[in-house]
Amino acid sequence: MFDSNLSDEDREKLARLAVQEAGMHPTLFLPSDKPGLQSDDSMAEAGRKVLAYYFARMQEQEAPVREGQQNKDAIHDMRVATRRLRSALDIFGGFYRTSALRPFAKELRKVARSLGAVRDLEVVRAKAEDHAATSSSVEADLNDQGFQALLKNWQEQFDAATTDLIETLDSHQYAEFLADFAQFVTNPGKAALEMADKAQPHLVCHVAPLLIYERYEAVRAYETVLDNAPLDTLHALRIAAKGLRYTLEAFTEILQPEAKSVISAAKAIQDHLGELQDARVAVDLMHDFIAASRETSKTHQHQPIAGVLSYMAIRESDKQELLNTFAQGWEAFTHPDIRRALALTVSVL
Repeated sequence: MFDSNLSDEDREKLARLAVQEAGMHPTLFLPSDKPGLQSDDSMAEAGRKVLAYYFARMQEQEAPVREGQQNKDAIHDMRVATRRLRSALDIFGGFYRTSALRPFAKELRKVARSLGAVRDLEVVRAKAEDHAATSSSVEADLNDQGFQALLKNWQEQFDAATTDLIETLDSHQYAEFLADFAQFVTNPGKAALEMADKAQPHLVCHVAPLLIYERYEAVRAYETVLDNAPLDTLHALRIAAKGLRYTLEAFTEILQPEAKSVISAAKAIQDHLGELQDARVAVDLMHDFIAASRETSKTHQHQPIAGVLSYMAIRESDKQELLNTFAQGWEAFTHPDIRRALALTVSVL
């Protein structure tokens, strides 16, 4: 880290120089399309490979993210990369000194929040515009003054969130993170706990099966609480399914091909509940907009909201449909074929 007495400008300049000196070109961390895990790797060094791989993925998206609307997938891709990095820190973190990883986790959370704010608004705005363009039955409502005011409000929030994201990426804290993380992933043994001389599992082939089954169990545990489960519970299930998927994908190079079936089943749950969460976010944002409009109308001209209410009904209907059809995806995930596939997945280890 840098001298705390330096100005922010000087700290940022030094951090950027450190990034350059660290050789921060993605190809340094991505010589192939895979992290390069081996089953006899130590968990610390396997984690370093996986972290370097997704670190490069995150960096590859930074320039496109800065270009904005010209690269609409970049926000999503960079957000996914930060999620993968945070997941990898969770998977492999027990094999490094906690104090070494804590600053990385903190900065990644900050970047993820900024990316998430932009992405959430990007998704809800795009869906609303699509509905307005294709839904003839409510065309009048979806093009009234109130609905257009909603779209304008979401655009303003999106612009503000984008500005916040760029400020985050321009900060000296982020520059320090890039430099420090580059050093971490390119120096074998750095911050790793001493495990080789202890009778404790520390090789990938010893640890990965348990980690995978723990995350599988974390998903299956929701079986007992799914009946009439609240949205918060379903969102937590989505996070658990994502944890299983990311863990399997972190080790996929050394697993049996049956891993693809388990990953696909977990992804189906994640995607279904992701759509549900998107609808929930949209409805919550519309509730906020209506509340603000009512407050404004006390001192200004009343803002028509018929179009907002019409679209809210559409998204509420989407939520209900997603809730009604979730059982199909859950049944597929809990099918005996998936349990057998999971057993075969780790059998090679």
